[in-house]
Amino acid sequence: MTEGEVLRLVVVRARELLGADHTLLVLPDDGALAEAVEALVVIAAAGPAADGFDGRRLPLSRTIGGAVFRSGKARRALSPGAGLDDRFGPALAVPLRAGDEVSGVLIALRDKGGEPFEANRVPVAEGVAEQAALAVRTAREQLHQYELDLLNERDRIARELHDHVIQRVFAVGLSLQSIRHRAESPELRRRLGECVEDLQEVVREIRGTIFDLHGDPEGATWLRRRLQQVIGELVEDSGMRSVVRMTGPLSVVPPDLAEHAEAVVREAVRNTVRHAGAKTVTVAVAVENELSIGVSDDGAGIAPELIHSGLAALAARAADAGGTLHVQASPEGGTRLLWSVPLP
Repeated sequence: MTEGEVLRLVVVRARELLGADHTLLVLPDDGALAEAVEALVVIAAAGPAADGFDGRRLPLSRTIGGAVFRSGKARRALSPGAGLDDRFGPALAVPLRAGDEVSGVLIALRDKGGEPFEANRVPVAEGVAEQAALAVRTAREQLHQYELDLLNERDRIARELHDHVIQRVFAVGLSLQSIRHRAESPELRRRLGECVEDLQEVVREIRGTIFDLHGDPEGATWLRRRLQQVIGELVEDSGMRSVVRMTGPLSVVPPDLAEHAEAVVREAVRNTVRHAGAKTVTVAVAVENELSIGVSDDGAGIAPELIHSGLAALAARAADAGGTLHVQASPEGGTRLLWSVPLP
């Protein structure tokens, strides 16, 4: 069930329980901090004129909704105040709470000339508002989890395409190239050449698909591109092979951590290129409960005196973000670096 469907059920149920002619659920206009909110927007309504309330903005001043949003206390009034037609009379409003903060307001209205809401309706309305707040929070958490799952699945597919499909197609292309060079028939060499070109086009199309899979959230696209660009620039002309793996929803990495991530990858890969004498450097960036960056190589292994002196900047960046840096020479050869910080 979507958030909109949940809220619709809430206002319909509230109208029945409170004996109201209309019920409205209003939230801050732009999700800003409470002190910066200028208006409340109707996001769900029930009653004969419910369709006319959709998206209506109610000012905070001189309205029962605004008074409840600012004070956090339930109120009853003989009129709802500004922003609503004068055909409405008695009103009852209670806050929707998200922890200690007010996240919205539930407003019940009776037509002009109707009986005022009795005091014993207030606890009933507060009970409905509590359920509404819980429903909103649950629906948003489910949506957030769905988005994370979707991003993870797209990352998995992209990784499978990159690590397996492209490599196999590339290997087939190399085999055809080898056969082509040994073929004696000009016609056969021509046809094998065309096949190789077709496979190269297939690889380009797969890489385009991988790019599209990574290309929805703007932040994720930027960070992914930036890291790949940095790595590409550093290993270019070095004779070193680079392997890059990125997993998890990079879109949730805030800008300040993204800057740290770029700096860490740049410094670690640069050290590998300059000092490791390695054939391959592997960079693994993962986003789960924390942002972790692993850089490993198959070189000579880092000298003990460089662990502290040469990587002080990376350690400082980890400390600034509440994280850690671990560097060690691998028993199999080479160096392993792991920089990790918690996500806010």
